[in-house]
Amino acid sequence: MGTQLVMSASDSDSDSGAGGAALEHVAAPSAPLVLPHFYELLSAWVWLALDVNKDHVIDTHEWVTGVAKLVPDSDPAKVKADLKKFDADDNGKLDFHEYCQWMQAWDVSGQTVIREAEVQRLVALAARFAGTPAVVNWDGFLECARTFIPRDRETVPLDEAFGRQLLASVGLDTGLVSGLTFGEAIICLTALWHGPPQAQTVAFYYRNMCAHDGRK
Repeated sequence: MGTQLVMSASDSDSDSGAGGAALEHVAAPSAPLVLPHFYELLSAWVWLALDVNKDHVIDTHEWVTGVAKLVPDSDPAKVKADLKKFDADDNGKLDFHEYCQWMQAWDVSGQTVIREAEVQRLVALAARFAGTPAVVNWDGFLECARTFIPRDRETVPLDEAFGRQLLASVGLDTGLVSGLTFGEAIICLTALWHGPPQAQTVAFYYRNMCAHDGRK
């Protein structure tokens, strides 16, 4: 396809290292957990970043300008071609389903399946963020994480010290533990569940569009 991340399906399967190790730090080995995978986490943040006016579709202007920021070396002609390719009803906009089809195509292996319901659950977390920029404190972040992993599955204290360690593992300012934007929270969730390498990829794209979250 025209505009894409270059990753393999194995990226979304890793659960190595976040503050030492990822899932083994936060989930006791009882019933298996089905967590949002790497692409679903990234999809949630990118959707909110591209839908600038929050009308639940990505119009042509939002698409062309947003993708150019998200992937700075993208070919403008291919960006427009992608819009036409995934705009199934040919109305010049991408609705959520069409957008998820585009995100699924980012996996060049063709093995990733974007579960739209999981992405919607992640997108819904944005309503918990408030202020300018819209942030949550560490307790608020843990509430977001516990939407997917119950507190009784945690095996170590996920205190602010752990949060600072998590932020450091992906090259973010440890002081952000007191106020995380949605994008920063998505990076931390990725590190927590899938390890720093995947989270650093999310962080790369976040830095390209961090102004969306009110960061400079």
